Amino acid sequence: MKRSPGFTLLELLVVIAVLAIVLALTAFQSRKIEAHQTESAFYASLERLFWEASTAAASRGRTLVLRRDGDRLIVRLRTAPRTIIRELEIPEGVEVALPEGSLAVFTPPGRVRFRPAFPRACQGPSFTVTTGQGTERCYRVSLIGEVEVTNP
Repeated sequence: MKRSPGFTLLELLVVIAVLAIVLALTAFQSRKIEAHQTESAFYASLERLFWEASTAAASRGRTLVLRRDGDRLIVRLRTAPRTIIRELEIPEGVEVALPEGSLAVFTPPGRVRFRPAFPRACQGPSFTVTTGQGTERCYRVSLIGEVEVTNP
């Protein structure tokens, strides 16, 4: 019996199964990479948030306030609370150990005054950030808004 050219049904099913496995692995890895990139961008933005607020207070000659409202950190003018200078959203799966409400005040010479509610997790005004994978970082903030990141 002469065989006709082409693939058998079994060969096609094997190729489709292999492709499905490869695509599933790729999709899983891409989600993991995207989550990691989101966390990395958040870390960088969080490090800059205090310095930018301190600099904005100095350059504008106005007092600014940092607040936590749910999953957002907001820097706004003290005299015009609806005027938002900078806003940072906390991504899903990241826990920031900062309480709700007013956390810090940035005054015109570029100085930061911390509210009593501001935590002191790692020597001085500082707080921790924990990811879904259990990675923990400690953010220590200076009186002029510089941020030092350490791993406790």
